Amino acid sequence: MKGLDGNIFLVTGGAGFIGRWVVKSLLDKNYDVVVFDNLSNGRKINIIEFEGNSHFKEFVIADITNQENVNEIFLKYNFSTFIEMTSQFQKNNQTFITCLITPLMTEVGELWAQTEISTAEEHVISNRVEKIIIDKISRVGVSNGRGTIILAPVEGEQHVISLLSLELIFSELGYHTINIGRPLPIRSMIQYIKELKRRPQWLFMSITLRAYIGTLYRNLESIRNAFNDDIKIAIGGQGLIEKNRKEFPEADVIVINEQDLQKFIDFMS
Repeated sequence: MKGLDGNIFLVTGGAGFIGRWVVKSLLDKNYDVVVFDNLSNGRKINIIEFEGNSHFKEFVIADITNQENVNEIFLKYNFSTFIEMTSQFQKNNQTFITCLITPLMTEVGELWAQTEISTAEEHVISNRVEKIIIDKISRVGVSNGRGTIILAPVEGEQHVISLLSLELIFSELGYHTINIGRPLPIRSMIQYIKELKRRPQWLFMSITLRAYIGTLYRNLESIRNAFNDDIKIAIGGQGLIEKNRKEFPEADVIVINEQDLQKFIDFMS
């Protein structure tokens, strides 16, 4: 199978940490791929596993700013699908999160659950992704125009990438986004929200590990009892996969998959 137009995907920066996952995703879908990278930030070891894949057509070590290199590769292949890691995903934060980070971390979580990667490897990947998102958030700035959203993990949950991802998206959309980040006892979180000068319109709680499902039930009940319908509640994360949506009557929005996330973002936009 070739690219969306019947041609080959060209991925520039494909040997980088993020680029490698884009290449893997395309190859897993049986698309033909050529990687173009000058290795200033990328490493050949990131894509060496693809060399035996018939859809991995070529790895070109060259600089995209060198016109001779570009001419040569475009004469050799008929490209119409061009993914530039330095622009497409770095300038469009919603695309970066929904099309790259979310499926990337879902796959990482599945690999960890299947013991195909170690806990240490999962932590290294998560730490790198966290740093990338935090850097992007620092470039967006603070806004108060469209209301306030609280982002919080379920009590006991330590994973924060989903919250950072939402902080980036909603900050860019103009919301005053308060990311609690690390878990708090539910009573402390409720008290914090009550003491805010501006009552938030939304509280989004994330859950990555299914072990905290019971805690999520109790947290939702406590929040709804404390605020009734004054605050809308959204929940989401990998911990909800395979769960029945009817199990969470206190939640106004439930985000289980990438389609749910996109619908929620569209609604908040």
